[in-house]
Parts: sequence; C-alpha cells; structure tokens
Amino acid sequence: MNIPEQQTLPEEFWDWYSLGALFGDTPICRTIQFLSVHRGSDYTLKEIARQTHVGYRTFYRFIPRLIELEVIEINRRVRASKLYRLNEESPIVKAIQKLSLEISMKKAKEEIELPA
Repeated sequence: MNIPEQQTLPEEFWDWYSLGALFGDTPICRTIQFLSVHRGSDYTLKEIARQTHVGYRTFYRFIPRLIELEVIEINRRVRASKLYRLNEESPIVKAIQKLSLEISMKKAKEEIELPA
C-alpha cells in the first residue's frame, strides 16, 4: 500500500512524534516515524524521502546506516525497484518503539495533568 504521489503528510505531523520530543526533528527520526506509522507497508527510498520532507542528498547520507543496522529492510522487489519497510524483528526497532511509547505516555500524562 503506497501513498499516492501527489499526497504527502502535513508538516505538523512531525511535531506529534515522541522521538522528536527527545532527539529533535531530525531526518532519521522522521524516517523511523514514517515507517512506524505505516507498518506493514513498503516504499521505495524515493517515496520515503518525499513523504518525510527530507532532501535526497541528506536522505541518501544516512539511509545506508539504517539498512546496515537492520532498522529498515528490503521487503520485496518490483522490477528494478527495491521496496523497504521497518524491520519490526530488529532489537533496535523494538527498543525504539518501547522508548517512543514511554515518551508518548509521559507526554499524554502531562497533557491531561494526571498524577505520575
């Protein structure tokens, strides 16, 4: 399931993500967030860069590191294109998701002012 070419996520989307609250609005956080939100879907690297509003030069500097660390993986190939997705079996991804959940829960408690 791919997002249509003309439709992109709104810029405000990146402010809602919990890892961004800790690490800042970085291209790597945006990439992990996008793939986390769209779990089970796969995208070309070009689609991921476009959806995350990350410039291609910046994107292609860090994406090999995410592949090497097995944060993202090739899911399948369609003709000459490789389609990537978040590697949900990766211990790194599991740790990131746990951290993200903890941050989200803390932010939610602060929003509704619940006692800790």
